[in-house]
Amino acid sequence: MAEQAQTLPTTIQSLTAADLFDGDAETVEQVLAEVETTARSVVSDATTAKGRKAIASLASKVARSKTFLDGLGKDHVAQLKRRTGEVDAKRRTIRNRLDALKAEVRQPLTEYEQREADRQAAIRERIDALRAIPLDDSFAVAETLQARIVELEAVEIGDDYAEFADEAREVKAATLHELGRRLEVTRERELAEARAAAERQERERREREIREATIAEQAKREAEQAAAAEQRRAQAERAAAERRAREA
Repeated sequence: MAEQAQTLPTTIQSLTAADLFDGDAETVEQVLAEVETTARSVVSDATTAKGRKAIASLASKVARSKTFLDGLGKDHVAQLKRRTGEVDAKRRTIRNRLDALKAEVRQPLTEYEQREADRQAAIRERIDALRAIPLDDSFAVAETLQARIVELEAVEIGDDYAEFADEAREVKAATLHELGRRLEVTRERELAEARAAAERQERERREREIREATIAEQAKREAEQAAAAEQRRAQAERAAAERRAREA
């Protein structure tokens, strides 16, 4: 049948439950050794698509071998209830050994997949860092925004971004566009604030000059009034002195 045609090696298809389980432990050991030897004799390169496909197929054959042999055991247990414990122990051995073998033969593919996952995660993290550049800082000054733009422009999207390069370029371009827009708005705001501050200073200067002129004018008038009063007082004293002189 199709499932048996995928066993490893195909010769185990000729086994019967009695062949496998009625003999001593050496029979199972020999069968397992044959499966293990056949599986381990196949060497594939997990870095190529063909190699990965071959490894996956090999692991699948090991799994089907386990299923076939374990199925013989299940049938045998059903026929020989009195040997259930012994057969189940052998089944466990088969399952454990072939699960371990499956993991062993698949290890290059598993390691490749993990490396790929780690590589992609690292690139994703770098792209997320491009997205994480602060955009909503309402207190940022133009100088700060300009520095962020310079820093982002210096980021090169090269071959190290691999299949995520296009996405990284889009994120970089979108972030630069938004930073540029915010820089323009911030510069306009700062210019308006500077203009308002200059106008306020000019207004305060004029008001101060007016106050100072008013104070000076007031002082001048008071000085003139004091001088006039002093002159009148002196004239009065001279007139009084002249009168006394005449009277004398």
